[in-house]
Amino acid sequence: MGWIRLDYCLRTVLRQMLEWLIETSRGWERKPGAYGRGIERELPPDLADELAAAHGSFERTVALFRRAAREVGEALGYAYPQYADDVVSAYIDKLR
Repeated sequence: MGWIRLDYCLRTVLRQMLEWLIETSRGWERKPGAYGRGIERELPPDLADELAAAHGSFERTVALFRRAAREVGEALGYAYPQYADDVVSAYIDKLR
C-alpha cells in the first residue's frame, strides 16, 4: 500500500512540475487545465510521450520529474539540487 501512496504523491508533484514547465515556456501567461486536464496536449511531443510511458512506472515517473525539474529550474535561474537527488535516489535503491 505504501508504494501506491508514494506513486500518487509523486504523480501529483510531477503534474505540478509539468504545469510549471508549460507556464515557464509561455511566460506565465496561460495555465494548463485544472488538475492536469489536457496537459499532454500542452507538452512538447517528446515529453508527452515520456508522460504516457511513465504511467504505472515509478522509475519513469521519477526520471520525467527529474527532467522537468531541471528545465524549470534552469528557466527560473536555479541550479538543480543534484546532491539531494543523489541522496534520495540512493535511499530508493536501498528500499528495493
